[in-house]
Amino acid sequence: MRGEVERVYGEDDAVGYELTGHGALFQGDYKVVVNQAPLGDGQWRLFNIVEDPGETVDLAATQPALFQRMLSRYQQYQEENGVLPLPDGYTQMKQLFLNTLHKKSGEQILIFLLTLLLLLPFYVAYRMKKDVLR
Repeated sequence: MRGEVERVYGEDDAVGYELTGHGALFQGDYKVVVNQAPLGDGQWRLFNIVEDPGETVDLAATQPALFQRMLSRYQQYQEENGVLPLPDGYTQMKQLFLNTLHKKSGEQILIFLLTLLLLLPFYVAYRMKKDVLR
């Protein structure tokens, strides 16, 4: 904060992040990143964030060894931090909806669903009896 150092992390320090399938790993002047739909296309990219802070030039094809090394470091980060794969059918919007619904009405929805489950056999029996009488 006093401007006494250029960097917080050393050149060899790798710092990873993951959030809802999006991932990034920073090391030195470089960053590998993947953004999932709808924000991205799920492809990993490599950027020099010092020379290209806007992340406009993907270096994955021109620096494949560095790209692979950083992807390996990201996989190591995943293992060390217990990052789990997203379940099939996961979408951010669906999860946001479920989280909001749970936060707003949590126990009330659970009670409602359990009540429906409890009453379902009675409804089925009523319908079966009604169909037999026809």
